[in-house]
Amino acid sequence: MCVKSVTRTTQDPISLAICSFAARAGDTENLQNGFEDTSDSPGTVAIAFYNGLWAFDGW
Repeated sequence: MCVKSVTRTTQDPISLAICSFAARAGDTENLQNGFEDTSDSPGTVAIAFYNGLWAFDGW
């Protein structure tokens, strides 16, 4: 139990440090057009949330 707790506690800061280092280094070309050709209509957003909730309904 203790090892799992320590691993989980250190995982998030390490991931955050790696991502922030990559962003500061300028490696953001994949983030420039991440939402290109997507729709932001309320109906589409509602369906996306519904599908997400449906996927995790069994948990």
